[in-house]
Amino acid sequence: MVVSKESKSISSVRDFITLFVIIFISGVGYPLFQYTTSIYRANLPTITQKDINFEIPIRNDPEELNKQIEKQYGIKFWKFKQEENGEVIDSLDKFESELNSYGKSFNNYLPFDNYNIVISLLVENGIPLNWEIDQAIKESFTPFLSLFPNQNFSITTNINYFSKLNKQYENGIIKENELTTFINFNDWNINQNNVEHTINFLIYLPKNQLSIENSKSNSFLIPRWGGVKIYNSKLPLMKHSTINKNELIPILQTFQAHVFKLFGIPNGNISSFKRINLYNHIKSTYETLGSLYKLTNQLQNINIPESTADEVKQSLKYLEIAIEKHDLEYSLKALNSANKAFFDPTMVQQAYFPSEHKLAVLLPLLGPIASIVIFSIMKLIKQRKRKID
Repeated sequence: MVVSKESKSISSVRDFITLFVIIFISGVGYPLFQYTTSIYRANLPTITQKDINFEIPIRNDPEELNKQIEKQYGIKFWKFKQEENGEVIDSLDKFESELNSYGKSFNNYLPFDNYNIVISLLVENGIPLNWEIDQAIKESFTPFLSLFPNQNFSITTNINYFSKLNKQYENGIIKENELTTFINFNDWNINQNNVEHTINFLIYLPKNQLSIENSKSNSFLIPRWGGVKIYNSKLPLMKHSTINKNELIPILQTFQAHVFKLFGIPNGNISSFKRINLYNHIKSTYETLGSLYKLTNQLQNINIPESTADEVKQSLKYLEIAIEKHDLEYSLKALNSANKAFFDPTMVQQAYFPSEHKLAVLLPLLGPIASIVIFSIMKLIKQRKRKID
């Protein structure tokens, strides 16, 4: 069998083309591939954790303190025995756990910067009523909200008629264990789909006298939701009767006490509230930024846009001012910037596009090209060896 020999010119041209393709892929193709498939990762600034110190004035007057304690608290001690008072001890343990969970529900409430307060008058029957709520809010509630300069409040009012009770209460008394089912979310027109962080305050106007067991204010609080006041009108309600501002202001003052408890403010102590929330904001900011750094280190393929780096820098800037000046407003700004950086949508999208997905998309295109180039290189090497031999 006679094998035709390839001319030297054709062989040289083929070798030249092979080398050109190799050089082109190495010098242009691979860098272009790296550039088009690379993920931009902006450099995040270094976090330096700082301490914050509070100067809390304490007036130490033991004699006066003892008088106040004796006046407010009558402390008695009992000694229980397991074999004689087992049921009492069990109930005390249960009460302690309930008390701890109840306290956490208030103390863990981290205020936001925007709130929508919804004050609703719920009338059990269908008698049309008027109420001077705007005047009452202007005189009582608006000055109270000025105690929170770092929060923005909007107030919405409405009247709902035919707000029927879930059940009839014996002797018109609502027991404490029945408060959880008092609000009829199914039939009462209570808006639960507000985008803003909402605080709900309900004024319930029954057609008959209704009282809450062991409650002087005839109201109760729902943690992280709002408060309810049952208002028994002293006069029989006629059509188009008016609930004047003098009747509404005491109700709004009850809601003011609810606001303090919702925000976790002990006994209306605003300075304590500011210190606690300043600490919570700073702590949450450090935790959020720490989670961001941990996420970016664990996921090397995640995109870090410049906007994220800018938000981190802004957060650290606000954080430094908040720590130095004990400024609650800047601590809230620092937390908001940290949250914006962590939840940047462009960064989150890239978290679900790992290298395996990239390989699956590009392999059908690059596989045939790579195989042709590899086989051509192998053939070129064999030919060079033959010529040497």
